[in-house]
Amino acid sequence: MTRLTLFAPCALVFLGACGGALEQGDDPDDNPRAPTLPGNAARAFNDDVAELRAAPRTPTTRLPTGGTARYDGQIGSNLTIDGQDGYGMIGDLRMNVEFDGDRAVTGDVRDVNLLRDGTPIQRAIGTLRLNDGQQASGKLTVDADGILSFQSDDGRIVRSNLSLDLDGTIRSDDRSADAIVGTFTGFGDDFDVSGPSVDIVVRDGSFWADR
Repeated sequence: MTRLTLFAPCALVFLGACGGALEQGDDPDDNPRAPTLPGNAARAFNDDVAELRAAPRTPTTRLPTGGTARYDGQIGSNLTIDGQDGYGMIGDLRMNVEFDGDRAVTGDVRDVNLLRDGTPIQRAIGTLRLNDGQQASGKLTVDADGILSFQSDDGRIVRSNLSLDLDGTIRSDDRSADAIVGTFTGFGDDFDVSGPSVDIVVRDGSFWADR
């Protein structure tokens, strides 16, 4: 199972990474970049992924024969930002899966939190949209794309255009076809980004969702 390790030196540049102004418990209405996840978010994420990895894959004969099902969960990964390891991210995942017609997979990833040493340090601004998604016999492939912005220690807003490739399978946890678990890879760069940007390499990406 993939685990988030998230260690980094204090030379890292993002606000909150070395005792900056953003703190857990800050009111997001007063500071929209205050982290929105608890301190144990990385461990809880790993536990959720492990639980659904252990659930059996849903046989094609037990998949829904029509309609659309909504699954809600999280994505998480380790990150290398401008060549510096030790960061991670966890974001909320909404996934709509069609079981007839085009069998499209749509949705989004929002409320993405940046982590260091397993602890959320700030909330990124922006949403990743799921597109070009397809479900076939319980296997899912879908892209997630969008621009996220972060705040650096010197107050600058820096952005990265993230592109993720998700692959997953439908599982039966408490009932038939009630969960999805998978992995993803990706990167972020300055494509279509105005102003200061950062390069991101996504490592060890996993996601889970249920209904």
